[in-house]
Amino acid sequence: MNFREATEEDYRRIAEMHERQGLGYLLPPLHDRSIVTKLVAEKENRIVFAALLRLTSEAYLIGSPEGTPAERWEILKTGNYHLLNAAWRDGFSDLHCWIPPKVRAFGKRLSDLGWRREDWPSYNIWPGAVLGKNQ
Repeated sequence: MNFREATEEDYRRIAEMHERQGLGYLLPPLHDRSIVTKLVAEKENRIVFAALLRLTSEAYLIGSPEGTPAERWEILKTGNYHLLNAAWRDGFSDLHCWIPPKVRAFGKRLSDLGWRREDWPSYNIWPGAVLGKNQ
């Protein structure tokens, strides 16, 4: 098996392989600038695997506990607006916010601002730790 960087000629085959999986989610546009890594594995001259890295961002929304709930809500709404503009300007097509279990009620506030709760489990990995490299 040969791993290599994907080329534009591979994009159609990657899209077809994705479609055949039938998982019901959209494949991000492979020409998009947010797709920064595109790897494929070939076996007997056909692509059998693709790995894509798309830039995304984890949002940390840190607010002072001071003030009334109405004041904190106004600050959050305004802060969210500025955050979205900055994210768009900086090339991020999506943001993620993981909420600690003890502040679950915050999810309602995010939903009111247009954030969606995802049903898919989230996993993370720190490549340097797995590869034994210091960061």
